[in-house]
Amino acid sequence: MARERLPHIASIGRPMPFVEIKVVDEAWNELPPGEIGEGVIRSPATMSGYYGQPGLTSSVLRADGWLRTGDIMRMDEQGYFYLLSRKKDMIKSGGENVFTQEVEQVIRLHPAVAECVVVGVADEIYGEAVLAAVQLRPDKRLTLEELQAHCRQYISSYKKPRYLTLVDRFDMDDAGKIRKAEFKARIQAARETQPTQEAIGALT
Repeated sequence: MARERLPHIASIGRPMPFVEIKVVDEAWNELPPGEIGEGVIRSPATMSGYYGQPGLTSSVLRADGWLRTGDIMRMDEQGYFYLLSRKKDMIKSGGENVFTQEVEQVIRLHPAVAECVVVGVADEIYGEAVLAAVQLRPDKRLTLEELQAHCRQYISSYKKPRYLTLVDRFDMDDAGKIRKAEFKARIQAARETQPTQEAIGALT
């Protein structure tokens, strides 16, 4: 993506030369600007398929070269794209879609937060609920109520975290990214053992 300066600072930019990107629904129908869907890409560098896995290939790659990225995004009227979440990380809470990256970006704006991860956890009322795991800056404190009040300034109330756990650090992979899937598995295991806020907090 070619990055440009303000006012599109929150976007991931516009496609570079010889790269096509659009936002589509589940049936591959292109969506208009502002609508949220999955990003698909086509370029001379697009892969030809997964080796020895024709079924998996056909599920993400069309004969005309368009490839599903697994990224949930939208495009604005000027052709800038905004990444909201990985499709596999999207949370369905009370019938609403919550995009984890959007919530993480808001949480990182809090002055007490050094790093964070947002995941969905099972909830008897909402189906899934938003849980935020936060690594604090030195000598800072943060409560769930304070975090929720902060989030309500930027995003709809249904997207705010219903649970908060504080961690000393996050495990990173070789690329310097948080091992989100492993962390989510630990969270889910803790809730199955003792589905309370205290059990989640024990992961700190």
